[in-house]
Amino acid sequence: MLTGGPGSGKSAVLGRLLWLADPGRRGQEGINAAREPAVTVPPLGVISVAVHARGRTVDEVAAEVAQTLEIQESGAGGLSCRPNLEVEDLAPAAAFLRDVLGFDVEVDEPEMGLMLLRRDAVGLALVRSADPGINTTTAAYIGVTGVDDLHAQCAARGAPVVTGLTDHPWGLRDFVVEMPGGHRLALGERITQPG
Repeated sequence: MLTGGPGSGKSAVLGRLLWLADPGRRGQEGINAAREPAVTVPPLGVISVAVHARGRTVDEVAAEVAQTLEIQESGAGGLSCRPNLEVEDLAPAAAFLRDVLGFDVEVDEPEMGLMLLRRDAVGLALVRSADPGINTTTAAYIGVTGVDDLHAQCAARGAPVVTGLTDHPWGLRDFVVEMPGGHRLALGERITQPG
């Protein structure tokens, strides 16, 4: 964090640090690291991302940092949830989530009987259990963009659609698939504002 009054040189100091830490710029015209005192020269590559934050919200800065670093942002102070789905066999459930719904495996711990999967901001955990608890309705409601296309994709890939596309009076359009192991996932998107 660098603070100071207007015109005190904050931007110049930060610009100098960025220039010296960038392997592609160090040694170019302007600042020569070899002529600078060693204690004032940052190691090459030490700065991963630089964002000009003046007049921007925390969420805007976080979004730019996340985009530059190619990571999924959760927003400032955001919550997340990862439902645990108990199954007897991890492999078929993971294959369904990966091949039909496009999830990626983040963690695979076969000895522990645990797999963590993610697609965009949605995380799911598969947990091996000899006596899995299966919800009688749906285990999770996953918000999507393009529910009609996803429904068509699931049908084309042979996913068991147990409830077809349905428009609800509260403004959601969704459908329900059943994955190996018996869990049902509702997938939907808002089509109108409730009211």
